[in-house]
Amino acid sequence: MIYTVNTGTGAVCTKIDFMGYEISIAQDDSCGAFNGVMQRSDVRLYKDNEDVTAEFGDFRWVSGEDIFKIMKMIENKVQGAE
Repeated sequence: MIYTVNTGTGAVCTKIDFMGYEISIAQDDSCGAFNGVMQRSDVRLYKDNEDVTAEFGDFRWVSGEDIFKIMKMIENKVQGAE
């Protein structure tokens, strides 16, 4: 499932369920610096409600290619655990 939550603070958080992990993409407009465009982003990864981002890296200002790489890292980790 993919869904977006409006935090009510000028930010949104899109959550993607993927292979037992949650990819959480928080975006904001950097306190108005981008004229309301949700451009600044931070990605966190969760497994069973535990933040496991550090196991994969640090993801800020991500692109579509970065999200794809994150998904491939998750896929490799899951397949390696099987």
